[in-house]
Amino acid sequence: MNDISLYEQIPQEKNGFPVRILLTEGFDGSLLPHWHEHIEMMYFLAGSCQMTCGRNTFRAKRGDLIFINSTELHFFDKASNINYICLILNPKMFSDIDFKDMYIKNLICSDEHLREIFTSVTKEFLVREKGYDMAIKGLVYELMTYITRKYPESGKTRESENETVSKRINEVLEYISSHYAENISTAELAKKWYISEYYFCRFFKNATGQSPVNYINRTRIEKAAVMLENTDESVTGISEKVGFDDVNYFSRTFKKYAGMSPTEFRKMKTQNI
Repeated sequence: MNDISLYEQIPQEKNGFPVRILLTEGFDGSLLPHWHEHIEMMYFLAGSCQMTCGRNTFRAKRGDLIFINSTELHFFDKASNINYICLILNPKMFSDIDFKDMYIKNLICSDEHLREIFTSVTKEFLVREKGYDMAIKGLVYELMTYITRKYPESGKTRESENETVSKRINEVLEYISSHYAENISTAELAKKWYISEYYFCRFFKNATGQSPVNYINRTRIEKAAVMLENTDESVTGISEKVGFDDVNYFSRTFKKYAGMSPTEFRKMKTQNI
């Protein structure tokens, strides 16, 4: 898991527009290590710099594209009078598309089609004719389709990413297992891991196949079932001990997962014994 102190919160664009465009000219110096859940692309128009993305370090120059995958730690130094176009894409832009296996090469060199797309994006951004925002969205989708098909990353780097995801989801599951009786929410869990609530929910579902709320409730019901079978605690008392403030909501949720009410479950277990 990345160092939380290096997390960068990307400002939201006006009206929630999912594409952030930055034009940088004549920059010398360095970019400190940081990471974010957004996808970032830097197309170099002039100059060069030494860039590090994840475990890869390379030198980027005019005509090169640096692709920074979501949550990938990155920084550069030894920049020499660089000019570049930067696109930062909000993950919400792809909420209706399955990108869980998408991982792109960090350095793409001298691709003429990419140059044409970035030239068009820059023109739309600067001129801002009517419908420019739709044009930019269309160009970004074209860009992502082209890159995904032509420049997927190797299996070795994907394995490394999977290890990171596995470690992170295990931390979340262990936390839920220890704190299920508390009033925990997806917003609080996302805040604890220093990522947006949207990204947290998407990441959790991709890793487990279910939503955080569903997983938390299932955990609570499983704990409640053990208590119903092995203690004389009242249904109200058990509901409070597993994190439900409302016993009626607890009973409805229990029936949803167990197929019967808490009282019916206890009676069935008693008869079986």
